[in-house]
Amino acid sequence: MKKLLLIFSFLFALNVVAESPRSGMIEFQFGFFTPDIDSESGLTAKPYKDIFDENGFVWRFEYGLNLWRGFGTFSVSFVTGMFSVDGLGVYTDNNEKKSKDETTLNIIPNAIFPINYAFDTHSFPIIPYLKLGVAYHIWWITNGVGDVASANGKDAVGGKWGWEAVFGFRFLLDFVDPSAAFEFDNDIGVNDSYIFAEYRYTKINNFDEKGLSLGGAYWNFGLALAF
Repeated sequence: MKKLLLIFSFLFALNVVAESPRSGMIEFQFGFFTPDIDSESGLTAKPYKDIFDENGFVWRFEYGLNLWRGFGTFSVSFVTGMFSVDGLGVYTDNNEKKSKDETTLNIIPNAIFPINYAFDTHSFPIIPYLKLGVAYHIWWITNGVGDVASANGKDAVGGKWGWEAVFGFRFLLDFVDPSAAFEFDNDIGVNDSYIFAEYRYTKINNFDEKGLSLGGAYWNFGLALAF
């Protein structure tokens, strides 16, 4: 029995020694999202539903740096990505009648999360986490030939400030195949791999200023790599 305990202790110590230093995490995120443009106060119509009438695909790339690791991991992270949805324009005198002119709404969802905490006990494969931060989303609308659309002499392009809150769960893939995870770390320097699901709530309207609102709530999924 003592020999068996010594072997397990040796293997555990070997894994700790061989593991490369941890400094942060990268995430590849994707989901489907409907901006809450139609919720803008004072609107009598629903421009998003009339023109696009569907969710758009959004992907994000997030880069995080660890600030502290103990019972859990506290970090700061930076996010960018792309959202795009296509539709058909409508006539100004009849919002129910579609034109043949294609149009596209594009959003670049930039954000920084100074509060990014994962409840990682280093011994359980399911890890809850939360994030809270500020965002700046760049948006523009293009017409059928790819040019920036305009209305009443103004180009359909701009940016909006706001905030985001995220709550999710990561599943540690190392738990499924520890030997492959060990080799992945030795060969590339990736300590841990995760798949995750998260609920993201965004409020992007220049902090409750009147005008275009680009926020909303939706689910994100993806892959995370700790390095």
